Amino acid sequence: MIRTKTAQVIDAQNGMSEIVYFSITSEKKNYNTNTIEFTILSSIIGTNEAGQNGLFGFKENKAVFKLSTFNNLFGALSINDFEADKDQILIDQIDYINKHVWTGNEPMKKNSYWSLEKTDLEIVV
Repeated sequence: MIRTKTAQVIDAQNGMSEIVYFSITSEKKNYNTNTIEFTILSSIIGTNEAGQNGLFGFKENKAVFKLSTFNNLFGALSINDFEADKDQILIDQIDYINKHVWTGNEPMKKNSYWSLEKTDLEIVV
């Protein structure tokens, strides 16, 4: 799990800013389309309507890779190595998304992660 180092605007209308946590909640391989999809959950620490404190998800993003691209990037890693490095890989991916020059044809939009960079994120230990 990773988090922002500073609070991000969650609800501008109500003036709500919080530290945001990101975690990979699922991984799904589709051999028919030769893709792998990760679900990335954005969460904040808060209190729900029942008065319970905890980590509450508020937004999901999908990261879809061609299996060939994924294997070229990470195929040399063992499953254990990938699991150990996935938080840093997530930081690198968010940094890439926000630094890439988007043409408007891609399914992902730059504002998905508050224009965060590597230096704005840290791994939760």
